[in-house]
Amino acid sequence: MCSAFTEHLMGTRQFSDTMLALEKSTLLLPDDSNLPESHFGVMRFGSIDYSPFQKQLLTLVEAMEKKRVCEITYRKIGEKRAKRSRIKPLKVFAQNESVYVHARYAKMPGKPFKVPDYDPLLALQRFKTVKMVETRFVFPKNYDFDRTMNRQFGVMHGKRFKVVAEFSGWAAEFVAERSWSPDQTITRKRSGIVRVEFTSSSKPEVLNWILRFGEEARLVGPKVLVEELKERLAQITDIYS
Repeated sequence: MCSAFTEHLMGTRQFSDTMLALEKSTLLLPDDSNLPESHFGVMRFGSIDYSPFQKQLLTLVEAMEKKRVCEITYRKIGEKRAKRSRIKPLKVFAQNESVYVHARYAKMPGKPFKVPDYDPLLALQRFKTVKMVETRFVFPKNYDFDRTMNRQFGVMHGKRFKVVAEFSGWAAEFVAERSWSPDQTITRKRSGIVRVEFTSSSKPEVLNWILRFGEEARLVGPKVLVEELKERLAQITDIYS
């Protein structure tokens, strides 16, 4: 099952190495502990082929093990050119069919350094180069990935705010059976409407989440985000007018 669900995310080389290690370990398990591979599959629409980025991934993993700084060239989405910087890689994680690196910036030689407000979240497919340098770093003692990344809705971090949304039809059941944030509350109304409340820190991700449900979703709050949603809907309408 794990094989079928993760092969398309890991890339051919990394997947082969992982499967070889797993096969060695399963020799210690009873013969009836394995399930046939033919029972499981995955829908790959919208997924990214990470095979071309295995070198970058392996270098980042090695740097995490050795606590070494990496010098990278990275192109942010929407920018034409990649920029050079140094990072302290802390964790590689997957979210919505994408692989990210959670890191902290490190000082570039000969340049002033200012600690940013938020640690960078870097998409693996946007790394152009990754080079491990001699500089070492101390892994932060207070670093807790789950407390940092899984405490609220969204990958991008900003100022936290409360989200209130209502869903009807098929979307009501779809939303109610899933966990969107650790602090979420779900209320079912007699009319069939499902009301969801949770904390987020990413306005773009909340807007995209609401839009995916079409006319079956209504954003109630915060009011400033409702106004942004109205503007986006007007822009979409203009495209098709």
